[in-house]
Amino acid sequence: MNVVIIYISAVLSQISCFLLSTEKQPDTDAMSVVLNHVNQLEETVASLKNTTSQLQLELHETKVQLQDTQIKLQDEQASSAAEMASLKEQLKHLSENSVDLQTHDNLTGKHLITHDIKANTIQLSLLLNDVHMLNNRLSVLESTVNNQSCDSSKNTFALLQNILNQQTLDSLTDHLAKVLAQNTSKLLGLLKNDVNATSVQVNSITNDMRLVTMDIAKLLSDNSGREDQINGLLHDVSNITMQLRENTNTLRNGSFKTAVGDVSFQAVLANSGLLTDTVALAPFKFPHVLHDAGHAYSSSSGKFTAPVSGSYIFWTQLEMADTGSSMYLYIVRYSQTKSSKTTIGAGFVETDTDIADAVVSAQGVCHLEKGDTVWVVTSDSRKVFGSLDQPSSYFGGALLYSD
Repeated sequence: MNVVIIYISAVLSQISCFLLSTEKQPDTDAMSVVLNHVNQLEETVASLKNTTSQLQLELHETKVQLQDTQIKLQDEQASSAAEMASLKEQLKHLSENSVDLQTHDNLTGKHLITHDIKANTIQLSLLLNDVHMLNNRLSVLESTVNNQSCDSSKNTFALLQNILNQQTLDSLTDHLAKVLAQNTSKLLGLLKNDVNATSVQVNSITNDMRLVTMDIAKLLSDNSGREDQINGLLHDVSNITMQLRENTNTLRNGSFKTAVGDVSFQAVLANSGLLTDTVALAPFKFPHVLHDAGHAYSSSSGKFTAPVSGSYIFWTQLEMADTGSSMYLYIVRYSQTKSSKTTIGAGFVETDTDIADAVVSAQGVCHLEKGDTVWVVTSDSRKVFGSLDQPSSYFGGALLYSD
């Protein structure tokens, strides 16, 4: 505060000097300097006001803290005084009780000593009576012993001999019992070890039997599945063999007939080295037609339409170029009269990460009414490959004989 007052007085003196100098020689530069000093003075006064308000706030907070501290100290002093008074009362009460206890203990001790003396006197009199009675009994026993000493001396040797013999037998029996117990303990230990070893072997054999049982069950299930597959394949081979025999006989006998002449086709996928995506369960289109006798196949729809009723044979193959994928391939027939679809041939393919591509094929023979359609579908959307140089993806069919 003193520094600020000194600074303000110095600024005022400078202003007065400048005003005096301006009265003598008016100058605009001097006036600007005076104005600057006035601005500085105003800023200093504003800063002083802010500092004063902050000091007042801090002083008020300090007073509040001092009042709180004074109240806490008074409370602690009052509680300490109460505790001191309580301790004094307890000490006084303890001292009074100790005196009473000592007096009571002295009186009680005297009564107990007197009582013990009386009890001991009675016990002494009883003991003297017992001693007199014992003396009388001893005299009677002495006379009895003197009378029987002769008789007992005769039988002493025999009794001693019997006692010695009995002791010898008892010692032998004890020794044999100890030896038998030791041998029995050893045998039990060996038997326990054998039982433990046998239990371990039994557990191991049981586990082996479980594993063998599981393997046998797995083999039986695998064999049953394989037997079903083999039976299905044998049935298909039998049907194809019978159909081939019938076709052969038909050709030999010259009874092969057709209403419209030759009906057959072969279409391939030729994508110039690029991969084509199939659409799941949608007719797959083979755009490049190599052969189409009877003009029954449509490359725009991928469907074959029977121009005449009769027995037909169809075949198809796709080269899947997806790794780690699987796909079913179906030859589907649609009947106009029944308004229903049936599968006349199917195949399955599966690849892993090490196989870049694989082929899947399907064949089928069926009877078609005029206007029925046949096409190829896949179970999933997969990438397939085909070219004219290596036609690995194709669809074809032919009329075996007409009705």
